[in-house]
Amino acid sequence: LVLGRMREWLAGVGKKALARLPDAERGTSRLIVYVSILLKNQGRLDEAEPLCREALEAAREVLGSRHPDTLSSMCSLAFQMMLQGKPDEAEPLC
Repeated sequence: LVLGRMREWLAGVGKKALARLPDAERGTSRLIVYVSILLKNQGRLDEAEPLCREALEAAREVLGSRHPDTLSSMCSLAFQMMLQGKPDEAEPLC
């Protein structure tokens, strides 16, 4: 119970911190990955998905399609799609 509340609080704080980051930094920040993981672990998949998509888009734009961080973002989004029962959206990412 206490850990669940702490995770909810931490996700909320993380989302607020993301909102304060400049757009140029937000998508490539490690924070966006950690917040999406927290949200996924809480079952808040609808909130996690846009963060995963944003991280992937920013990584592709800034780092290129073959960078390890971009590939990690692709994998994260694919996993997100599988959790949501969307294997057709996950497959092209793998």
